[in-house]
Amino acid sequence: MPIIQGKLADGRQPLVKIRISNEVGIPDDLYPGVQQSVVWALLDTGATKSALDEDLCRELSLVPQGLIAFLGAGMDSPMMVERYAASVSIFLDHRRAETSDWSDIVSFTSVRMHDRPFKAVLGMDIIIKGKLTIGNGGQAIRFEY
Repeated sequence: MPIIQGKLADGRQPLVKIRISNEVGIPDDLYPGVQQSVVWALLDTGATKSALDEDLCRELSLVPQGLIAFLGAGMDSPMMVERYAASVSIFLDHRRAETSDWSDIVSFTSVRMHDRPFKAVLGMDIIIKGKLTIGNGGQAIRFEY
């Protein structure tokens, strides 16, 4: 089972490096070619759905797939946000350029993530596909799939 090594931001936020792109099988006339970016993603076991920074959605020219109700931490009531499809691959080790063979087209909500060390949140919709281990007093992150 391949193992993905991550890092901790601010001593407590488990992060992995991902490559994300708009290459999801949508006809070329709906978006201006393949766009991709390498960003940090928070592994969030408290999130049921994955999310992308709204600026990253625009940067990648992601095509909206409709609205979805979103209830984030500290929110009293859900708000309607755009849903996007994006292709995701996870780097095996955040210090190297090699990606794992895990790749999937994922549905993301679009939210503001300004002033954060990450531009994506990988929620339980992705984490459930593997085994997440945070060990050594929170100093080691492993995601096996």
